[in-house]
Amino acid sequence: MQGTLVNAVAVVVGSLVGIFLRGRFPDRVKSIVFQGIGLVTLFIGFQMAMKTGNLVVLF
Repeated sequence: MQGTLVNAVAVVVGSLVGIFLRGRFPDRVKSIVFQGIGLVTLFIGFQMAMKTGNLVVLF
């Protein structure tokens, strides 16, 4: 239950920060940040896929 509350608070705080900082960053910075988040997501997904012992799940 504690994790759910922490996640909810993080989402609300992140949303408020996004609303207040909207438009203050150049498009180049936004693009770099989105690409970085995408690469981190791919890396975490790849690591999790390699940890599985059931190859049927992968394919």
